[in-house]
Amino acid sequence: MEPPLNGPAMRICGRMKGDHQDLDERWTRFDATPASDLAARRMLFASFRSDLLHHIRIEEDTLFPRMIETDPGQRTLVERLLEEHERIRDVLRRIAEALESGTGPIDELSFELVNELGEHNAREEATAYPWLDDHLSPSETAEMIRRLEDR
Repeated sequence: MEPPLNGPAMRICGRMKGDHQDLDERWTRFDATPASDLAARRMLFASFRSDLLHHIRIEEDTLFPRMIETDPGQRTLVERLLEEHERIRDVLRRIAEALESGTGPIDELSFELVNELGEHNAREEATAYPWLDDHLSPSETAEMIRRLEDR
């Protein structure tokens, strides 16, 4: 028997959007931490980066393949989202390098990351996640949410 869906948190869109909001709040905390507190900024960034990369892995390893498997016509959207993930990883790498060296254009990189994530998240929330909610069974949805929460 399929488990019931209980509210928006038990749907892919609600759960993943909630994850986006949590990550946004954590980035805001990092960004608000004074540049002079490099140790705190490094710690906050490492945690943020780890969780964002986990979120991306869930999408790439589970959600996106399921989209293409169910409807090959989703390949164009998935390829675009994957390209955006690569740009996000690149900005994260450059921020990590700047934090490690203690120098670098962190403010410019922060602006770049916020822009990339904002556009990317909006695209996922308007297209990919609703599509998944419409095409995954309740048990598949529950499994995707469990994997996200296992971080």
